[in-house]
Amino acid sequence: MRSIHLICVSSFVACMILSCLLVRANKHSQLPIAPPPSEKWKADQAPKWLMDTLNDEMNSIDAEVRAHSLDKMGSLLGGCYLTIPSLVGFLKDPDAKVRQQAATYLGYYSDKRPLQALQQCLDDTDPMVRVQAAEALYRITGVSENVVPVLVRSLAALKKPDIPSIPEERANWIREYGAGLISIRLLGDTGQGAKSAMNDLVDLWNLQKEKAMGKTLAETIAKIDPERAKELGINPEDFAKPTTGTPPLGAGGRN
Repeated sequence: MRSIHLICVSSFVACMILSCLLVRANKHSQLPIAPPPSEKWKADQAPKWLMDTLNDEMNSIDAEVRAHSLDKMGSLLGGCYLTIPSLVGFLKDPDAKVRQQAATYLGYYSDKRPLQALQQCLDDTDPMVRVQAAEALYRITGVSENVVPVLVRSLAALKKPDIPSIPEERANWIREYGAGLISIRLLGDTGQGAKSAMNDLVDLWNLQKEKAMGKTLAETIAKIDPERAKELGINPEDFAKPTTGTPPLGAGGRN
């Protein structure tokens, strides 16, 4: 009986210790729900444990951890003044997906400090980074002159119908193809500022008009040049209603 009693006591104590450890771990590992934009923390007001965690994660050798840190910085700390330099730093990350995320977040804010760094990303080796940097630049400045050539360059991947069989080549193809699809939408959002892209868009539309992306191409062509769209048999009025989802380029950043 005494042995049974000791076993029960030991089990109870072990459970209590485990519960305390779990509570403490949850306190430091689970993030609170992101506050609404008007109540976002400033970096100097955020909980110390959060800032310590972010600082550790930003220097991690694991790209997934760095990306997670970037997400927390962008969603919880918003675009406050002190976080912008850190997001700019991610534009030089060795992992393309992290650079892509950084460019995306910087496009949400109207802060002009990242312009030079984003401009350099237009020559990035990764197509998704180039496209997201182009979108960020347009969102911040409203100027399409340097953006449109980058987006047109990405359209070339959409003319490659065959998916590579080699895994590494397939992964690159997916990113190139994704950048091309995003570029179609972004060119439409720039409107008449993308007229220099019309020939490329029309050539692609002639190849794809009977396929899934045909409607997206038709809408983009109608937004850029309604008269040319009519000549092609595209009715601009079919796309007159505003679409939901990603806010149009140049609509201003989120503060």
